[in-house]
Amino acid sequence: MKKFKKTGRMMKESVEAEPERKKLISTPTIFAIIIIVIMVASGIGYMWEGGNAIIYNEFKFNEAGDRIYTKIDGKRIDFSTLPENAEMINASKEAFWVIKNTKMVYMTSEPDSLFKKGIASAEFELQKSLAQEGIYSVYAFTDANEFNITQVTCRNATLNVPVIYFMNSTETRITYDDGCIIMSAESDFAFTALKDRLMYGFYGIIG
Repeated sequence: MKKFKKTGRMMKESVEAEPERKKLISTPTIFAIIIIVIMVASGIGYMWEGGNAIIYNEFKFNEAGDRIYTKIDGKRIDFSTLPENAEMINASKEAFWVIKNTKMVYMTSEPDSLFKKGIASAEFELQKSLAQEGIYSVYAFTDANEFNITQVTCRNATLNVPVIYFMNSTETRITYDDGCIIMSAESDFAFTALKDRLMYGFYGIIG
């Protein structure tokens, strides 16, 4: 079998061809790609602004550990869920309106819920968020419980004192029924996303 050896001329031609391959993507093409990325990001409501900041619907968010935050009227507002992820959760606009127009809410759930850890965490975070806006929240359960905490269900809800009911479900969403805001989730973690979705709606960050 014959063996071929590269001559000096062949090697020179190979080296000279390499820059031509590298120039397959021209500078104008690169700029065009960047413009397309910006347009797509803007179209879905958010874009990165360099570093750890994003812009979403004209709100600037920064990272702080495992959270992100924005500032509204000089106040820092914390979230655990990115707005583009929370946006995918179906939520009743009536729920936002009711929360905006009250000074007190009950937060209730079943005492033996499969997701009681996730619910407890979401309730704690929601209580802090509502307190920032001067809204007082009270923990409750739907049935008798070992803590002797007040029993509250959706039947106790009114427009003046709405009830936020955290419940297990096969679908993650926020619905509203006559003064009762129903936070349905299919996992522990999803309750935190629901809390964020509610507050994103409250502040008008997400409609």
